[in-house]
Amino acid sequence: MTRKEEFLQRIKNIEKSDFKKVIDKQLTLEEMAKLYNMDVKTLKQKIQNLASSDIEWNKLFSEYNGKRNDYNGYDFKAEMIEMLIEDLSQTQMAKKIGIPRETLTTKINQLGDNDELKQELKKHSTRKKNHKNLSDEEKLKLMIFIDEYIEKNNIEKGRDYENTKGTKIEQRLFYLNQILNLYDNVKENYPDLNEKQISEQLDFSPSTIRRYIKEKELLTNLRDNDIEK
Repeated sequence: MTRKEEFLQRIKNIEKSDFKKVIDKQLTLEEMAKLYNMDVKTLKQKIQNLASSDIEWNKLFSEYNGKRNDYNGYDFKAEMIEMLIEDLSQTQMAKKIGIPRETLTTKINQLGDNDELKQELKKHSTRKKNHKNLSDEEKLKLMIFIDEYIEKNNIEKGRDYENTKGTKIEQRLFYLNQILNLYDNVKENYPDLNEKQISEQLDFSPSTIRRYIKEKELLTNLRDNDIEK
């Protein structure tokens, strides 16, 4: 485990319910710090870090500071990606995460013009307005884009497969199989092409296909273990 992973694991252990007690004046910050065997300064720093990467912590931290929550320091990229994956409109996504739609729209507009996610969100918005659905091929390309964008931008939004419903695992496996079958077909029909050349033909990187193979193995094991239970 890397230092970053260890740090994220430590701060994840801090319970929202304990911090809510501080906000409701059922517990002092000093008492909460003692619960976690750390000083107040360290606790506040950890909560600030959580607030920058988790929307619920962001809301709690703003409430603690007695400020109107404008979500400064939180970019909503994870939620924007979730909106694409679940094919939700901005209004639907804002309602799901409990924020005004205008806030989400503002955060999208604040993305750089060259940000690939912003460009994808614009296309998504146009599709929703025109009531158009993605074709299977477009869904596959979108999924590949999202996976590569998450990896490239180090977005802390990993899939928690241990807590994922079986239907979602099956859905993800379905798409992975489609991609890997496509890869295998090209490989079979063009035996002279190497991994890099095949990936270029399919418009994704060689590392992506290797990651998909590992992910398929992981999900297959999780599904099979769940069935055995």
